[in-house]
Amino acid sequence: MRNEKRATNQLRVLIADDEPEVARVLHILVESLGHVVVGEAQDGLIAVDLVEQLRPDLVLMDLRMPRMNGLEAAKTISTRFPTPVVAVTGYLDPEPAEKASQAGIMAFLIKPVDRASLATTIEVAYARFLQITDLASDLREKVKALEMNQAQLLQYAKDLKQSFDREQERSRQLHQAYLDTVKVLAVAVEARDPYTGDHIDRVTRLAVAVAQELGLNGDKLEEVEMGTILHDVGKIGVEDAILRKPTGLAPEEWQAMQAHPQIGARLLSEVDFLKPYVPYVLYHHERYDGKGYPHHLAGEQIPLEGRIVAVADAFDAMTSDRPYRPAMSVETAIRELQRGAGTHFDPTVVAAFGKVVSSLVKETGAAA
Repeated sequence: MRNEKRATNQLRVLIADDEPEVARVLHILVESLGHVVVGEAQDGLIAVDLVEQLRPDLVLMDLRMPRMNGLEAAKTISTRFPTPVVAVTGYLDPEPAEKASQAGIMAFLIKPVDRASLATTIEVAYARFLQITDLASDLREKVKALEMNQAQLLQYAKDLKQSFDREQERSRQLHQAYLDTVKVLAVAVEARDPYTGDHIDRVTRLAVAVAQELGLNGDKLEEVEMGTILHDVGKIGVEDAILRKPTGLAPEEWQAMQAHPQIGARLLSEVDFLKPYVPYVLYHHERYDGKGYPHHLAGEQIPLEGRIVAVADAFDAMTSDRPYRPAMSVETAIRELQRGAGTHFDPTVVAAFGKVVSSLVKETGAAA
């Protein structure tokens, strides 16, 4: 029987986390969204037992728990029950990300969890679950009908083709849902730095407009958008004390900060559909004269993706307030980009930026 419940309705949620304080915060956030917490589990074994007893609509599952970890528990639950699982973790480890689909995990939440991220992730994960179960129900109904009346084989074959077409469309929707989850992760990383504001959104708009001016289009522009959204994802591996420091960084702190492109590239390279975005993450701090990091590439050795993000990122940094200096005017920032063309930045990218900067400033709200 097809599941008629909608993702926006009240859900019965099970929380599995061995840290009482985290479980309590999740409990409060879930109920603040209008959902109901039906139980809490302190380890994976208890979580599996409670799913069998209570049959919740969704499980929020910590990955590191005693007796049975979150991945094992999620795999057991997905095998035995039609219950979606969202992983809640304090770290982004490529190994569980790679095994997530096998374990039945629909999405990830990064601790500390905020209300907006929780609301978005619950909606995306449960909508994805409903789409998958609806598709399975459609296909089962077609198979049953074929068994009942072989005389209608040709007609049902046409119906199955339509089902296949719907499956492809749903796959596209699921892909978009996963990208939305990635956006939530990127915003969560950005939120750790109190001085960046809407940095990701602004830099992404700048980068896409410059890419259009350079003649990129279609799927490549979509790639530029997502790659730029993820360009600073490696900061998840940088300590808060460094990200939030209001003064200049010490040499060892600066070295730790410079590791974030490689951290981000390693994370993305472990997930097949995220691999195309690695150049945006790994090369956006390279310099045209070879004095950047992490690989000291020069000129067109630097992939175009990195050269585009470098200009957009630098412009936004210069036109944003910092604790140690006020924002530059747009005119001053453009002069700085032009002064750095051929040394710090690709001259072609800087020229393209200059052609579109007026409309970009109006759209992104940069300081005039």
